[in-house]
Order: sequence, then structure tokens, then C-alpha cells
Amino acid sequence: MHTEEVPFLSPLESLNKAFMLNFPSDAARQIARMSPAEAAATLQDQPVHIVVRVFERLSHGVADAILLQLSDNQASEVLSTMESGLSTTLLSRLSEKDRERLLGRLTKSTATELRTLLEYPVDSAGNLMRTQVIAFNQELTVEEVISQIKRQNLDTLHHLFLLDDNLRLTG
Repeated sequence: MHTEEVPFLSPLESLNKAFMLNFPSDAARQIARMSPAEAAATLQDQPVHIVVRVFERLSHGVADAILLQLSDNQASEVLSTMESGLSTTLLSRLSEKDRERLLGRLTKSTATELRTLLEYPVDSAGNLMRTQVIAFNQELTVEEVISQIKRQNLDTLHHLFLLDDNLRLTG
């Protein structure tokens, strides 16, 4: 009889995993309060299906910065597991160098699908749309929002949006 070894999780690791799995919106809010490096370190040992549930609830600038802090292997797993529309949106906001590096880590079929979605025709709404949207969870404090804006090194900021836990616009 062959038994598969199950990795041992400390009580804290088990609690973190359960929290992110069962309360991904709350987990995303907590992750958004961390620096991108701290957030990536927190997510690095989680199964990809849990990381994706949290990523889907992060505001754009936060998700972008954290994705770039993950290892290329984990980032490509997240992009492969996430719904293709969300992956495309996330990739579209990265520099061409970062986007191509991550696309190069994906399977050929996944990379082809995402590249196709990234190529909107010049006269389409997709091409006219601004993908650089600044949005924050409505539960963040003003201090936390200002801190995140500073980390994003924006030249200008004309609008910012507030979202609820389901990423619906609230303000």
C-alpha cells in the first residue's frame, strides 16, 4: 500500500489557508494593506486556487504590483488558472517586457489565447478603453489609499474609484 505524504501545516499556516479560502474578500482587503513584497510572501505558499480567489478581488494597481513580486512560476500559474478575461486585463497593464516574460512561462495554448485577447483592433472599444484605472476597496482608510497611490508612482491621478468586496463600483 502506497501512501502519499501530505505536507504538514503549522496552525498559523492552516488558519491563513482557511481564511483566504473561506473569506477571499476579507483576505484581499488585508493583502491590499501590505507592501507588494509582503503580500507576495504571504501568498507564495498558498495553493493556486486560493491565490486566484484572492487576486480576483484585488484592485488593479495592487494586483499588478503583487503579480510582479511573485515568482515567475507562481505568477504564470495564477494567470493560467484565472479566468482569461481577468488575466488579459492584468497583463495589459504590465510593461511589455514583464508581459512577454510572463506569457513566455505559460503553455503555448494559454499564451496564444491571451495574446489574441490582448490584440484589440485599433477602431474597437477595447483599444480606446483606458486600462489604467485606479480603484480601491471601500473599507481602506484614507491613509492606506494614499500609501498605495505613492507605491504606484503615478504621474497624475484624475479619478479613483471605490469598490465593494465583489468589485462593484460604490464611489
